Amino acid sequence: GLETTTVGEFYIKVLWPPQWSRDFSPVKYAAERKGLDSTSLVLQVVHGKRKILIPSGIDKDTEWELIDSAGDELKSDILILGKQGHNSVTSLEFLNRVSPSEIIVQYGYSKGYSFNDYILKDTFERAKKNGVLAAYRTDLSGAVTVTIKGDSYDIKPFRKGTEIMLSDDFG
Repeated sequence: GLETTTVGEFYIKVLWPPQWSRDFSPVKYAAERKGLDSTSLVLQVVHGKRKILIPSGIDKDTEWELIDSAGDELKSDILILGKQGHNSVTSLEFLNRVSPSEIIVQYGYSKGYSFNDYILKDTFERAKKNGVLAAYRTDLSGAVTVTIKGDSYDIKPFRKGTEIMLSDDFG
């Protein structure tokens, strides 16, 4: 089963990797997959009816395994994109299962340009097709704060007006 930890009014569910058992060892799993990304931690933060999914650095194959193992548990209001929004992950199928309204992309700002602009365009297109309303990029927004109160939540970027409305032309 899934491990859960309570922190105040929030609880945190570990959705991946599966618990160690005689049949599952993350070390063996990573070796078979040729990389540690397949054993990256996937967390879901829950407060009331609101959920935030944090898939860290999982690869596309692990996305599929997570879809199979967690199913509808993946549904979340906010998705913090794995692998800094790289287009090799966050598949349309994964977005469909998570079904977020908003996404957050964490990566830095370097030498006056964002290195992932061309990569993010594909990811944002997939998100837009799946009904995602807005995206927040930490390279443009700085810190992004999510506040959950009751059944509602609010996302505030440090730099105002930097959210990207995916209904607009963002390319």
